[in-house]
Amino acid sequence: MTTTSLALEFPAGSMLGVVRAPTYDPFGDGERVLDHEIGPCDIPYLAIRPMRGAADSRAHTYVDIRAPATSDVLKSDWLQLPNGLWVKVTSIPNTPRNPFTGWSPFTHFQVERVS
Repeated sequence: MTTTSLALEFPAGSMLGVVRAPTYDPFGDGERVLDHEIGPCDIPYLAIRPMRGAADSRAHTYVDIRAPATSDVLKSDWLQLPNGLWVKVTSIPNTPRNPFTGWSPFTHFQVERVS
């Protein structure tokens, strides 16, 4: 019996570049080198909310992203969005799984850019 992956795919989604660990020179300057890409990803909406517990009124921009279920992404990764903006993954990637069938439709995580 052949099994096929029925995970959700986003054919019109965006490919995101992943930087696993930036390299630093002796002066502490970092260089972001793409490690791999994930996608196509669904970026459903953009929400701006104030940072909890912040002493000042700076706002953080949070973006919810859904990627294919087999995406290799960690909380410490940096991503490059299609518009060239660099963001940091701020939530632990969550891959919801159906308790009866074991099916995983996508991996969900949140990225943040400090403005």
